[in-house]
Amino acid sequence: MFRLFPATAVFTTLLLFTQTLEVVAEADNFIILSWINHVLRTLGADFWDPNPTTDPILEINNLQPVSLANAEYYINFAFAAYCSQRLLSNWTCPQCLILGSNVRYISTVENTTYGTLGFFAVDDTRKEIILAYRGSFNLPNIIADATLVQYSIDDTDIRVHTGSYIAQQSLISQVRGKLDLLIAAKPGYRVIVTGHSLGGSMASLTMFQFKYYGLYTRINFELYTYGALRQGNQAYATKFNSFNFPVGRVVNRADIIPHIVPFSLGYVHHANEVYIVNGVTRNCSNVYYEDLSCSDSLGPIYSVFDHLFYFDADVTTCVLESPIDLVLQFFFNLRPYLPQTQFIDFD
Repeated sequence: MFRLFPATAVFTTLLLFTQTLEVVAEADNFIILSWINHVLRTLGADFWDPNPTTDPILEINNLQPVSLANAEYYINFAFAAYCSQRLLSNWTCPQCLILGSNVRYISTVENTTYGTLGFFAVDDTRKEIILAYRGSFNLPNIIADATLVQYSIDDTDIRVHTGSYIAQQSLISQVRGKLDLLIAAKPGYRVIVTGHSLGGSMASLTMFQFKYYGLYTRINFELYTYGALRQGNQAYATKFNSFNFPVGRVVNRADIIPHIVPFSLGYVHHANEVYIVNGVTRNCSNVYYEDLSCSDSLGPIYSVFDHLFYFDADVTTCVLESPIDLVLQFFFNLRPYLPQTQFIDFD
């Protein structure tokens, strides 16, 4: 059993307020975020990292870098996850058309109680199985983003972001069941796991679970996240960095979401940041857990707009496909994040 962190409701309200105001005037970012940071400091947290030079030096990094071309390619799957079932099943969503007919939609995994969703696709030309998680799309997802307490894995010092953890666990049984079938049907294919925003955090946690428990050891995995939250503490980041597989943690310019779960509460990103700025994409240094010359360098003037546009892809093309459905998603599914919610076993 658990109860929400007391600041969650305040944090969520302030976040939504910030997003609304920023649509009107992005130039007011610093004023708005300064006000939010003042409020959150009274709750014991900083909205942005006040002194990122305190980030600890990386102890170990076995993660392999990804190609920048692949980092740009897989955003299409991450953004396609926001599209309706109709567009996905017909493979006619904007990103689907970019990916082309070589990619086949296979099936959706969804938990309507927790408001979480992902889909599987297969590319026989590239010999890939792709799992893409949808990011924040409804109010339960936003509350998950803002649930700042940490949850211990197996009673160790490895602690993860509770909201992202619940979201990821809500789909993991379906994910593993369908992944098992696809691996059997497509031997030798590599598996790409991806997602944007909360979906990126769910993708990282899925790969952490697979690697931590030694699952699918004969499968070649690659991970691509876009604008993902910080998912855990330094022990989590260190353990994640010890795994040996290709990872790209992509951040667009001043995207606010990778910084919204603060370092001051003990959260640290895992390695292999891929940074997009001024139309240039580059791999960041791993001397620190977080390269101070990449997205950390732009605080506190972070942007919601930079969260919505990655490379040439626009997440709003599917998010705003049905405004009425979007409104209904935001206001009619709060049950799983109310007090007394049960945790799902991580393993």
